Amino acid sequence: MDVMKKRLSRAVTFVLLCLLTAGCGKSGYDMKEVAGAYKIINLVEDGEASEELIALLPYGAYMYVELKEDGTGFMNNNGEKSDLKWDGKTINFLDDTGSEAVNYIYSEDVITASYDDNSMVLQRLNDEELSEYNKTGGVIDIEALAAKMYGDLPGTEDSASGDAGSTEDAALGTDTDGDASAQSDRSFFLPDMAAGPHNNAGYYEINEYLENGESYSKDDLTNAGISFDMMLNGDGTGYAHFLGERYDLSWLDGTIVVAVDSDVQELTYTVADNNGRNQITIADDISTMIFDYKKEADVTGAAEVAYADGAGSDQAGEVQENSGDGSSNSGEATAKTEKPAGVPGGDGLVSEERLQKCYVWLSDVKASEFETTYEEMVDYMGVDGEFEMEEYSDHMQQNKRYYFWRSNENDYDFIYVNFGEDKNNPGVYKITGYNSNGFSTNDAKEKYLDEVKAEEVERNKAAAANMKTKSFSTTIYSWDKEENVVITAEIPETGWTYNENNKELVESDDPSAWHAGTIGFKLEDDVADFDRYKDKFEDYRELDDRVIGGITMKGRTYKSVGYEWTQYIAQIDDKRALSISMKFLNVAEGTAADRILNSMSIK
Repeated sequence: MDVMKKRLSRAVTFVLLCLLTAGCGKSGYDMKEVAGAYKIINLVEDGEASEELIALLPYGAYMYVELKEDGTGFMNNNGEKSDLKWDGKTINFLDDTGSEAVNYIYSEDVITASYDDNSMVLQRLNDEELSEYNKTGGVIDIEALAAKMYGDLPGTEDSASGDAGSTEDAALGTDTDGDASAQSDRSFFLPDMAAGPHNNAGYYEINEYLENGESYSKDDLTNAGISFDMMLNGDGTGYAHFLGERYDLSWLDGTIVVAVDSDVQELTYTVADNNGRNQITIADDISTMIFDYKKEADVTGAAEVAYADGAGSDQAGEVQENSGDGSSNSGEATAKTEKPAGVPGGDGLVSEERLQKCYVWLSDVKASEFETTYEEMVDYMGVDGEFEMEEYSDHMQQNKRYYFWRSNENDYDFIYVNFGEDKNNPGVYKITGYNSNGFSTNDAKEKYLDEVKAEEVERNKAAAANMKTKSFSTTIYSWDKEENVVITAEIPETGWTYNENNKELVESDDPSAWHAGTIGFKLEDDVADFDRYKDKFEDYRELDDRVIGGITMKGRTYKSVGYEWTQYIAQIDDKRALSISMKFLNVAEGTAADRILNSMSIK
């Protein structure tokens, strides 16, 4: 069975196990029987399965949980450990849910912990996995992971095995640091099947999945956060969207060849009539996938400029070869359209330097790049983008617009950006995906990263100087709720909110925004507790002391679990120690984060 079907099989098995077992089972398990080391094989948050986690499972990249017989334990995320307490009925993930106990079900070495629309499935490590875990401490070798996922890909100047940051992004399914993405590089392996025949061209969506006698409907898959669609173009090219990733393919009637990792997978299919429309079935002796025809394919045969959408909308898009005339196909619209009245647009021409700086700004500097509005892009670029098309996405239930910004020195150097209308703010369009083409993103970062960072600090200072503020207050408790601290501050009136679950201020109107800047708070008994994993910190450096809320706090910066942190810690009294930690934020004098810290009161 091919790689994609294996991934779908695992996703369905794990997710539906999680959904179907929530709320079942007995209480009061024998803690000696349950205790041990587990790997997290699925995670569902707010009713949505974590596609990023599912996509990494086939490569042995896991988060872990250790449950000790004395009722203590921890979650291990790439070597970063978060304490927990547990008993025969509940697990208390201290860093994630405060003191709220989460009920769990235990059966045959599998634990399912559920609360509200959230759940987690854990599977006990076998002897071989436990031995490897004890050797590595649960730390993922990012370079080895990238090599497993993408292999040594031909035709690229910059591969997924570049700097540590780029390989980590690649492992998480985000934009890689080459002239094209890793997925588009896989297309070099695809055969030319343009000769056809291509009688089955069209856009298809999965309708049913069958395995080992069990049938899962489209609703079952959708409820589990699993999507799978494919476009079979009339010229023998195409693509599939699966679990948040995009896969290039070639095809002719009866055969589909998919570029997966550093190889290709050949699938055979049959076609049946379903109320006058094609229905494609891909089957082997283990499983069956049934796809329904939804609409016509790209009849022009133009090469597609891919973009992230659907479950992958939190990721930078994947770059494909441009057709030469700037045309593109989203899978839901097939040709460049006239710009409607009232829709902004221009020639989109900027200098090569400004173009490359913008890519660096979006990919490495700007916090929460997917909160960036069209107007902010225009402000950064200095000109309106070249309008490509406008459509309504049935899949996303959202109005979409697509724009190019091009180099005025080389027409093939461009950034292609898709915007979606904010459902809570009609008329406001924010980035949902973006691609680069023609220039080396590694070279751009090496040349401009420091300069773009400095420019962003000055831009932040200018905005903060005129910001209107509102009062903010929160109470932070120790894990046992025996102690607490009250923190008040003045925060920007708009553009900031508070995530109660994570106990952090978020530089976004959306408390769960991806890649947003945060200011987090944590209370412990002793300041030494914040050094529990200090030996795992990278690039550790001490900062000058800083007075926050009348308390002198020790400062430091370091890299942990892939993020760069700025942290201030202090022992408030003999029972309370406070940490204030920031990521994706610059706290230079005059920035918004600096002003928030200066306004804080701690009691």
